[in-house]
This record gives sequence, structure tokens and C-alpha cells, in this order.
Amino acid sequence: MDLYFFIGLVVVLLGAMMLWCKWETFIVFVMLVFSSGLLFIFVLMIPVNRMVVTAEIQGFKAVVQIVNTDRQEGNIENAALKLKIAESNQWLAKTQYYAQIFNWHFPREVFELEAIK
Repeated sequence: MDLYFFIGLVVVLLGAMMLWCKWETFIVFVMLVFSSGLLFIFVLMIPVNRMVVTAEIQGFKAVVQIVNTDRQEGNIENAALKLKIAESNQWLAKTQYYAQIFNWHFPREVFELEAIK
């Protein structure tokens, strides 16, 4: 996503320079409209992405709490519980990997979570 932002920004700047130099063609206009739309969508997706990840973090915390409660009570259904643990750990690993790449799109709380054992 950072790459799209960079490309959109470069295209907007190039288009603005072309218009400033009186290169008023249809291609420049299309390039400006497309890149402006791309930048708008990029900026719009940042809070949406943070909202979705924050909701998933709350779900992960709920799974951790359920696993801890079931282990204390000795109420473990092995197959279903192990599948849910595996799914939750897979989500956590994937999200932490993406958070390292696109660090300002994700809440810092992602790095505080630990895999369920």
C-alpha cells in the first residue's frame, strides 16, 4: 500500500507539473484524475484498516481468555480448541508480519500480543 501511495503521489506531481507547463492534454487529465482517486482511496483505507485490526485484536484476546478459562476448569475439547488456537495464532503471525511492513497502518497493540501456547 505504501507503494501505491508513492506512485499516486508521483503521478499527481508529474501531472501538476505538466499542467503548469501548459501540456493540457486528455492523457494528463486522466492521469491526474486516476492518481487523485488512488490517493483518496489510500487515505480513506487507513482508518478502516486500523478499525478492522483493532476488532480482530479484541477477538484474539477473547480466544485467549476462553482458552485460559477452559484449561483452568479442565473443560478442554481438544480438536475444536486446537483448531481455534491454530487459527488465532495464524492470524496473529500474519498481522504482525504486515504490521512490520506497513507499520503506521496498524495499532501498536499488535506487537504486544503473544501466540497462544
